Amino acid sequence: MTKNEPLVFILILNFCSLEDAKECVNSVRKNNYQNIQILVIDNASPDGSGQQLKTQLPEKEFLQLPKNTGYAGGNNIGIDIALKKGADYIFILNPDIRLLPDAIETYVNIMDNDKSIFALNPLQLTADNVLDAKFANEMFTNNGYPFPSLSTGDNKFWQVKTLFGASLFLSRTAIEKTGGFDPLFFAYWEEIDLCRRLKKNGGKLIVTQQAPVIHLRTKEKSKKPDDFILFLRLKGMYLYKLKNHELSFFNSLYEITRECFRYLIIDFKGMFSWKKTHFIKALCWIYFYLPKIIMHRYFEKKQGCLYLPRLR
Repeated sequence: MTKNEPLVFILILNFCSLEDAKECVNSVRKNNYQNIQILVIDNASPDGSGQQLKTQLPEKEFLQLPKNTGYAGGNNIGIDIALKKGADYIFILNPDIRLLPDAIETYVNIMDNDKSIFALNPLQLTADNVLDAKFANEMFTNNGYPFPSLSTGDNKFWQVKTLFGASLFLSRTAIEKTGGFDPLFFAYWEEIDLCRRLKKNGGKLIVTQQAPVIHLRTKEKSKKPDDFILFLRLKGMYLYKLKNHELSFFNSLYEITRECFRYLIIDFKGMFSWKKTHFIKALCWIYFYLPKIIMHRYFEKKQGCLYLPRLR
């Protein structure tokens, strides 16, 4: 480790993912970058995986939360700790992500060489070393880019509209100007909301071809989304629209209300198996939390470390 090597905090949020969390930590330890601090946060896993991780990790690398605060709340706690410990960069990893040995060093060099970059995603590959389809569609198709060739060895960068939260590398400057995840989301759409705010505060979002990660998508393969996950996806989509300053708040609220009532009359047909109960729950949630949504929308007009635990 050199004297001026930036400190990178690695945050791994566990919820019933014991084996994946352990393997993710192992892949981080195999990196050739030295100035890192690992923090595994257990989000009150009901399967006991938190207690097992506690016995297998050094004390400073594990944090047990007393209740499930979701992806947004759990990572916010980690981000707050990282800032207090002097982190220059924060690397948020899903437990089912695996890194190459030069990954962290590569991302630090990219961010150090261009301070206008607030956050990046490496390419996401499957276990078979092919481009992950969901990642490719969001980052390339939706941004008008052709799919990259994985065999050329190019070191390309692409500026994109949003990034995925599974392997999100953030600068300290980005967090100090923008804050963490909005806990109103709990899970799903929170990273899209954060990316919107990062861009609003003048930062670039990029995807890098260097040092791609493997994304196993373990839980997505093991079971179909349950009702709670389907509700979170729908609620998150609506919440994002209501918080987006580029959209009229009242027009968005009207369109959301009309859409929900429409799908109470007819069956929804689309990529998610949303049912009438999901639209009822999402609409009730939106109207119950409407004052807080308006307050968050107002807060986000200013820069600063919004939503982190020390500022609530």
